This record gives sequence, C-alpha cells and structure tokens, in this order.
Amino acid sequence: MSEIPDAATSDRASAPAPPWQRRVASAVVTIVTRFLGLGLVFSGGASTLTAGTGDATVGTADWVSVAAGLVLIGISAASMIVSTCGVIIVACTEIVVSLLGLVIPFSLGSRDVHPVNWPRAVYAVVFPDGAELAGFATASGFLLVLGAVSLAAALGHRGRRRSGSRVSPLGRIVAMGGAVVLSIPGAVLVWAGGYHQVVAYRVFVSPDVAVGPVIMIIAGALLCTAIASAGRLSAAALYAFGLFWVTMWVAFGAFLSGATPETVSIIPAWATTTAVIWGVSGLSASVALFLLVSGGVMRFVALSTRRVASPVDAES
Repeated sequence: MSEIPDAATSDRASAPAPPWQRRVASAVVTIVTRFLGLGLVFSGGASTLTAGTGDATVGTADWVSVAAGLVLIGISAASMIVSTCGVIIVACTEIVVSLLGLVIPFSLGSRDVHPVNWPRAVYAVVFPDGAELAGFATASGFLLVLGAVSLAAALGHRGRRRSGSRVSPLGRIVAMGGAVVLSIPGAVLVWAGGYHQVVAYRVFVSPDVAVGPVIMIIAGALLCTAIASAGRLSAAALYAFGLFWVTMWVAFGAFLSGATPETVSIIPAWATTTAVIWGVSGLSASVALFLLVSGGVMRFVALSTRRVASPVDAES
C-alpha cells in the first residue's frame, strides 16, 4: 500500500529536540496564554449560567471577550511548533485538578477548599466575572476533557515529530473514522455525568462520591483522549474532532438555547443545561479551536520537514 507523508517524511528528517531556552520560552507563553485565554472565555460566557435550572432563559455571552480568549487558546496550541512542553504542563495540571474535583465528595464543610473550587478561586482574583463559570467548567468535566485532549494531542505531535513516521491512507481513514464514531458517545457521557456533578457542586451537600456520574465523565474523557491520540496516525483526526465540537457549538448554542418551552420539555435535562452552556459560553469552541490549531501545527511541521528532507533525498 502506498504511503502518504503526513507528519514527517523519514527518520533522517526527524526534528531534533529544541534547546532548553526554547522549551522554557514556549512553556511560559503556553501557560500564560492558556490561563488568560480560559479566563476571558469564562468571563465572557459567565451570563449563560442563568440557565442553571434547565428551564430558565439562557444568558447571552460577551463574544468579544470569548473571541479574545479563543485567540489566546489558539496561540497556546500553536506554541507546539516550538515545543510541546508547555501544553503538556498545563494539560497535566488541568487533569489532576479535575480528577481531584470529581472524586472528592462535595460537602458544606469543604466548600472553600474543595478542588473543584480551586480554579474558581484563582480566576476570582484576575477574572472575577468568570469565577463561577470556572467552577462550573471544572465540575462539569470540561477542564478534564480539555486537559486530556491537549495532552493526547501534544504527545501525538511529539511522537510523530521525533519518529519521522509516514501515514498510510488506511491510517488516515482509521483516524477520521474513529473521530466520527467516538465523538458523540464521548460528549454525551461527559455531559450526562457532568449534569449531576454540577447540581451537586451548586448544592454542596452530597456526602458520598457519585460513582456513576464520575465514571461517565471519565469514560467520556477517555473516548475524547482516544480520538485526539489518533492524531498520531493523521492530523485528520484532530480536524474531524474539532469540526465535531464546532457542530455542537452551533447546534446547542443556536438551536437549543432558543428552543421553545415545548421543545425543551422533551429534551433531556443534561442537554438543556451542561450541553447548552458548553455551547453558548464558548467552552465547546475552546476545545474545537485547540484541536483545529493542533491539527494545523502538525501539518505545518510535516510540510516543513518534507522541504528539509527533499534536498537530502536528492543528494542520496
């Protein structure tokens, strides 16, 4: 079967590891842009939380702030051109905080110190308007999904960049097919489990861990991670997954947020709360933009490596 060079063209063309100065600079840029980008998204989308009960009117996001945040999130993803260290650092931090927030029971006594409130407390200092959405994003599983997808994309990018592997047409088909097949169940599991966690987070009276919802969120995040990991086979997986989140952004943001009470009554509660707020607040757009930019970075590095490899091949 013929092979299509999609990420790197040969072992000889494998990119060397960047010097430590570039790693440090890239990490600083990534951490700062990711933090500020999410803060702007949280601040701009804060008004959407008026839909918290599932039957209230969805607020309108400040899309100027959200758009500015998305630009910074895109910059954080683009930093992988230089080094993946920064993305790996922020992704691991998001995953750890999210997992702690999910598995530790909510209680009135832990309201101020519970891990799900750590991002809320941090953003309250810089972006006070977005603090509540930061807590919602952590409790609903958004931070876990974003961190897991980011880590998978960064590791996939690093592996392809260093190995100089080629991608066959079959690999590209498998990557895109996996994204199409796993996207919907991954999102549904996270949203359905996140709905219960958000209710418990707001009430803060759950004495025990809600095992079922936590398992659903983690399972959904793992499916999302598997899709992003398919970027190791082809950047097409990241494009396809990113377009899925764009579709969900438009579908839930435009349709469900303006649905009539009669329509809302036949839609599951998790879809009219967690999924809608993800759509209209910019959370889905954040995941989508990171994935699309990550795919573009992979393709850019592939083309750059191909141009470097061509003279070497000609000489040999």
